[in-house]
Amino acid sequence: MAMLTRSSLFKNNSQWSKLSALNTTQQRNVAGGFVPSDMPIIKTKWTAVSKVAKMCSSMKNVAAGALPGCERHLSNARPFGAATVPLFQLDEANPESIKRVLHIPIGTERGMCGAISSNTVRAAGAAVERTPDLEHRVVVYGKRSTAVANTLFGRALIISVGEVKTKTPTFEFSCHLAEKILYDIDFKWDKIVLYFNEYENAIRSHLRTAEIYRTEISQIIADLQFPTYEVEGDTRTLVENLIEYKLATALYMYMAENVASEQGSRLRSMDSAVTNCSEKEQEYEQIYQGLRKTKITNELIISAVAGRIAAMQRAAKGQ
Repeated sequence: MAMLTRSSLFKNNSQWSKLSALNTTQQRNVAGGFVPSDMPIIKTKWTAVSKVAKMCSSMKNVAAGALPGCERHLSNARPFGAATVPLFQLDEANPESIKRVLHIPIGTERGMCGAISSNTVRAAGAAVERTPDLEHRVVVYGKRSTAVANTLFGRALIISVGEVKTKTPTFEFSCHLAEKILYDIDFKWDKIVLYFNEYENAIRSHLRTAEIYRTEISQIIADLQFPTYEVEGDTRTLVENLIEYKLATALYMYMAENVASEQGSRLRSMDSAVTNCSEKEQEYEQIYQGLRKTKITNELIISAVAGRIAAMQRAAKGQ
């Protein structure tokens, strides 16, 4: 191909101006404002979305495999924990007898499960804001939820339970945690409020709360509940033992509820993420292919214009 002089390449004629305007319009109007020079960027984004889709698909498969086991564990934990739920329960407590409240939001150890990892902590934070005249302390379960609790409660967070290696909660762990809460922390609570997600099915769970009262209040409730039972020994010692047992069984059952809800939420979240990534992959592929076609078209136009200019020059020299 003949070399073109600078004057011929940049000659301001009507035909060249029309072709340049057409070329610029094609570049800018394709693929939502992207131009062929953006192809490496689009390719990088396309690859990144593809990797995220594979990771989310793997997490979805993990959650789908773990959920049946959590459901079986929950079916065994519910009858065990439900036996102590009616003990020392009140429809409405006397506000004057409640001055210090211990909040126990049950969260998650891992993320990528939607709002389940933080909704219990945020519910506890909302309860604290509603009653600023009371003294509040917080014990949170779950490594992932601890970060949110640190932000919301600060120094009011006295215990953070995380790095639990078991896939499902065990009653032994629940007993150790109950003993730690009742006897080791330096906070004389009047009421414990537990926050958890009650599992219904793989696509639905509900935020719930449960309450446990201190020994003196529970003793008053026991005077109303226990006459229907034959009690041997010291009633106060019996009440204290039942409070400890009720807290341990409540932690065990509510942790099982939350773990099943976590896996169900993770399954839904990852399924939605995979769908979104697939749609984004298709979008980036369409943009990339459109830019590729535009680049080829532009190169053909430039070659045709250059050839036409060379032919015009040769014809002019021939005359």
